[in-house]
Amino acid sequence: MENQDEVENAVILLRGQRVIADVQVAEWLGVTMTELHLVIQKNNDLMDSAFVYRLDEEEKVRFACGSDNMSAEQRVIPTFAFTIHGIIILTACLGYSGSEIQNAGMIRILAFLNSGFSAR
Repeated sequence: MENQDEVENAVILLRGQRVIADVQVAEWLGVTMTELHLVIQKNNDLMDSAFVYRLDEEEKVRFACGSDNMSAEQRVIPTFAFTIHGIIILTACLGYSGSEIQNAGMIRILAFLNSGFSAR
């Protein structure tokens, strides 16, 4: 499971909310980006814009995942960012049970998102 620093580094302050990019959420939940985006499309009525943000072009560049020595083509570009509520809805839509969420370490991540730390 990811360590505290990895979780802290994944949390982004976006539009006044602490969020985690879809790239990181997919990795932690063990799904592909394609699977994650299909779930969002199929459950669009549940994915409220207050919980799931579609990133604009500037935000995509700002939150691109990868190291500084990677070329722009090698970096993974996020499309969405999830608040704590968005992640809870997403895990339910993926069919995760409470124990699966706990095993995936998402309980710790959700608690961290809800805490009073400063996001990057």
